[in-house]
Amino acid sequence: MVSLSRGLKVCLTLAALLFAAAAFSLFVGLQKPGQEGFPFLCGSALHPPTDDFPKSVCGYLNRNQQLKVGWLASSGLIVAVGGFASFGVSRRTEVERAH
Repeated sequence: MVSLSRGLKVCLTLAALLFAAAAFSLFVGLQKPGQEGFPFLCGSALHPPTDDFPKSVCGYLNRNQQLKVGWLASSGLIVAVGGFASFGVSRRTEVERAH
């Protein structure tokens, strides 16, 4: 039987948190404060604005958020693979006793 080591379980938990943060950052709506104080809606990292005016107002806000999503997802993958490489799985055999 194969079981996950304690270190790998911790790494997989941290990787899951990083993937959750990446997913949240991908879908969260982005805003930029306007000159009158009202926020200008800039879409999200998944759906950036396509018209010229919102693109000019939002600038690099959406691209920066996309980079953040990429870094979070990459970090999650590195933590998961690194945990597997460092701690791995343990194999054990179970003996069934006759009554």
